[in-house]
Amino acid sequence: MGVQSDPEQGGYLSGTPQGGAAVRGSAFVGGLGRKLSNSKDGSRYNSADATALLGTNRMPQASAPPLPYGLAPVSAPRQGAAALDFEVGQTPRMASRCCACLPSRRWKLGVVLLAVLLLAAIGIIIWRVLPKSKARSSDTNETFANSITYSFENGQIPSTLQISNYAVPGSGHAFLPSNVAVVAGYLQLTVPGAQLPGNITGGEVSTAIQNILHGSVTVSAILSAPAGTCNGFFFYGSDSDETDIEWLSDPLSLSNNGAAQIHYTNQDTNGDSHSPTFAGSPPSDATSVEHDYQIVWQQNSTTFYIDGQKQGSLTSFVPTKACPFVINNWSNADPGWSAGPPLTDSVLKIRKIVLNYDTA
Repeated sequence: MGVQSDPEQGGYLSGTPQGGAAVRGSAFVGGLGRKLSNSKDGSRYNSADATALLGTNRMPQASAPPLPYGLAPVSAPRQGAAALDFEVGQTPRMASRCCACLPSRRWKLGVVLLAVLLLAAIGIIIWRVLPKSKARSSDTNETFANSITYSFENGQIPSTLQISNYAVPGSGHAFLPSNVAVVAGYLQLTVPGAQLPGNITGGEVSTAIQNILHGSVTVSAILSAPAGTCNGFFFYGSDSDETDIEWLSDPLSLSNNGAAQIHYTNQDTNGDSHSPTFAGSPPSDATSVEHDYQIVWQQNSTTFYIDGQKQGSLTSFVPTKACPFVINNWSNADPGWSAGPPLTDSVLKIRKIVLNYDTA
């Protein structure tokens, strides 16, 4: 018997059984039902008849074209499976194989979405509860009532900064307005080179706000390179009521012990020179690249940062007086402190000052 497939019928079978009758059949695939018709007399076979034929060697089953996903190929029903009959024009029952997998897929998708939402929630909780990253570790803006930013892009010194013009009694140095200027967007405080000890001049500015009582100040600056000066950032009430960051540029200063360092200090209030202090190394490129230097002055502590990284805290001799914030660059040729004076111009460059503060 010859067997062929008819693509228009989706699995068309034809052949001549041993009895000589030509049998023609078309099958609706996917387990939906089957109909067979005799080509000679038009008599109908039900699915049981088709099963009997397909289950013998008298009429082998032809291979059908590839079927869409979810539809089963034409074959004899499994043992015990119910045979299905339907007439032409009737709508067969939809195959359940494709639809049955949809709830499972939806369930899996729901689990994935729930996991993503859970991970996002955990990330938010960690970000809020754990210590802040470098960029936020010293963010105390919310602690203080007032805020002001000093910048120099327009080439001018803001009216909210005051330029110093005075001599420090008994120290051999003074501050002159001629040593203060804005160049290329930076406030520059200069100690001119090749000065003689006893009459050394430098540059200094202070805030017009004189009644700061606690605050956070960040100075974005490039420290001066020539040996022999002190760069200072400090809240100043008096010589005995002060907290500061000071850069001593000369490694040979007796306070540096062979390596140029940054010193963090609360000045003692009783004048016995036993001020709480500590020192540390600056960034390796501090004299060529801008960095952020910060003091956070609170009621019971002062805390110091470089580029948002905490350097340390002091809890004794915390300043108590309302005061301005001051920045200066100076030398008095004292071998125990600034050393110097510098042989060449020493220039401290400040790009920006951000001050958050309370007032008395």
